[in-house]
Amino acid sequence: MARRASLAAVASAALLVIVTLVPAAATTQAGVGELTVMTRNLMFGTDLGPIVAATTKFEFVSAVGGAFTQAQASDFPGRAEAWADEIERTRPDLIGLQEAALWRTQTPADFSPTPNATTVETDLVALLLAELHSRGLKYEVVIAQTGTDIEAPGLFPNGLVDVRLTQREVILARKTPGLKLTNAQGGQYAAYLTVPTVIGVPVALPWAWASVDVTRSGQSFRFATTHLDPISGVVQRLRADEFMAGPGDTPLPIVWVGDFNSDAEGSVITGVPAATATYQSIIASGYADALAARHPSNPGFTCCQATNLLNPTSTLTERVDLVLTRGPFHVGEASLIGDDASDRLPNGLWPSDHAGVVVTLELENDDESQCLVVREGVFDDRSRAESAWPNSDGTPTGGDVDPGDRIPDSLWGRAVADGERGPGDHTGVVCIAHGNRSSSERLPATIGGDDPCDPCRNVLVGRWPRALPSLCRRGIADHHP
Repeated sequence: MARRASLAAVASAALLVIVTLVPAAATTQAGVGELTVMTRNLMFGTDLGPIVAATTKFEFVSAVGGAFTQAQASDFPGRAEAWADEIERTRPDLIGLQEAALWRTQTPADFSPTPNATTVETDLVALLLAELHSRGLKYEVVIAQTGTDIEAPGLFPNGLVDVRLTQREVILARKTPGLKLTNAQGGQYAAYLTVPTVIGVPVALPWAWASVDVTRSGQSFRFATTHLDPISGVVQRLRADEFMAGPGDTPLPIVWVGDFNSDAEGSVITGVPAATATYQSIIASGYADALAARHPSNPGFTCCQATNLLNPTSTLTERVDLVLTRGPFHVGEASLIGDDASDRLPNGLWPSDHAGVVVTLELENDDESQCLVVREGVFDDRSRAESAWPNSDGTPTGGDVDPGDRIPDSLWGRAVADGERGPGDHTGVVCIAHGNRSSSERLPATIGGDDPCDPCRNVLVGRWPRALPSLCRRGIADHHP
């Protein structure tokens, strides 16, 4: 975020304290078909740095009033129109929103240490939903999880007014037949920063995560959104680890989106966001980066424009907004939104200080039932192969491998290992029965069958490479050496 640099400097001078608490209770067929997801940081509209940096009470209340005024000047209604335009163009099924702020006030200020202002000044989620509804687009809030919730007195021409800022992590879902949503949950991270202030009331800055389990065409996965810490690399890493050990610790495939505040394209690691190793740690744990997979040579910068959003030329130089997957997902399309000068509002404002990311995914069938034997396969260790390959009803063959028998993934790995001694050690014929897509991979095999365009006669003969299980999952039939 554009506020990162000033906040980090101020926070360091103010001796930020890391506080760790007990986590709060969470207050394919080839696949499911194509499903589009979006991550979008809406930007809450201001810089909190001057508030933290204040050295007198007058400076503090003046900075609070200035921050609120700056936020309202960021044209929330106009920017909500731009976000709705992005959604109308891309039609995502699931959206993860970060910095989905709720601004509230109370007059006169009561100086309560507990946030209690209730007069709504701006609700970014309500603005966005209203714009979507006006376009006939049917989206609903699946979960809105509160993260940071802070309140302080601000000085305005009419006196002191309490200003309350509530940050939320929100999941929106398009109302689509066949999309079942269950187990919506969320929580604040146990590791967070507490900032001392000149008025003597420390400000806690927790961020949050939200998730929901999604089922389509009989297959399920988890969709989650988050905002990791923009100030402390230590806290940021703790939160990533907490997510992976909490909602990310699921047997379900998972799509994890959000503002990670760790530069995926950064080559220098200093430990200060966004130059942290959090991204590398997440990838090393088994997640895949959808944009990098689809466009490996495109840096795809998503952060950050100026705080006032009025910079005429884009200043995006970091890639911190990510769509990450774990499990058998195939990435179709991946693109940025809100990153081009043509995306600016008529008044010159950018839609946000971040660009968003939109990815089309396919959750592939991982049970290998697409791979069917169409003729007998003979291996150098025939008895082992025949005992491992089940019949179509799931029982071991106990004899010859018959046409139509299903081949599990575990056997493919063994078949590959058997074949590593070279051609002639085994012979086999397999039909990859679903799809007839082309591939640029050159396989050490020959094509058999009368019609290579018929996926049930387009067969691979000979030595199978290690890539074959994944090719089988993806239903690729027409490989020509």
